[in-house]
Amino acid sequence: MKVHQFPLGFCLVLTIGSTCQAFAPIHLQRQCSFGGSTSCVESAGTRLSMTNTNIDQADFEFQELQANLNAMKEAQVNSRNLKPEKRAELENYVRTILQKRESPLTVEDLKRDLPGTQWRLALSNDAAYMGDLPREASVFLEFLTESKLNYVLKFDERLVIGLKKLTAQSSYEFPEEYPSALKFTYDEIVTDMFGWKGLEVPFMGAMKGRDNYLQTAYFDGRTWIDRGYTPNGNEYFNVYTLEEADEVDEWNL
Repeated sequence: MKVHQFPLGFCLVLTIGSTCQAFAPIHLQRQCSFGGSTSCVESAGTRLSMTNTNIDQADFEFQELQANLNAMKEAQVNSRNLKPEKRAELENYVRTILQKRESPLTVEDLKRDLPGTQWRLALSNDAAYMGDLPREASVFLEFLTESKLNYVLKFDERLVIGLKKLTAQSSYEFPEEYPSALKFTYDEIVTDMFGWKGLEVPFMGAMKGRDNYLQTAYFDGRTWIDRGYTPNGNEYFNVYTLEEADEVDEWNL
């Protein structure tokens, strides 16, 4: 078990150095399709998936995905630490869900439901998450209001001594030109470490003003799947799960 223990002056430089890519912008490459549809959503009120409700809704894959994500959470295992065959299995579940399962809520529901909620990144095949983010970090999205959110990297204090979390305090909106995309912009990056909270991180100032996009492909109020494409056209996705109030209290301590 590798434990990071650095003097205060070097802790952030050495530990956060590998998080810079995690805070780098994710740009919307193109407007993608939703669920089983081959066409793009034209209005914010359009359902995120256009799948015919009379066909297979990927119930088995959805149940298996939920069971596995719950087990991973209980065991404190993130997707970066899964065996390749298990990761491939879960990724195939997600692809089938996006192809066949209709999102029960609209983008307008998403806008209404997000404020006051917190979400955990439970599964990802995004290269920025799989390769650049420290293995000791977990990602959370904390929606404070209708326009403010915190993008949080929470560290396992058993493995990273002194550093509890990094927070990108951000503004967010739903651009009219991309009705299913949530755009958030870093306003300030702060850290909690050695009992101090909200310390600014000066050498990450270059990240301020960076834009990021979450393009919703599925949302049911408890499971939220973001799907996008890299500049070379490779598909990636992130699966977020809703945190309960007692869980939020625990990781905010």
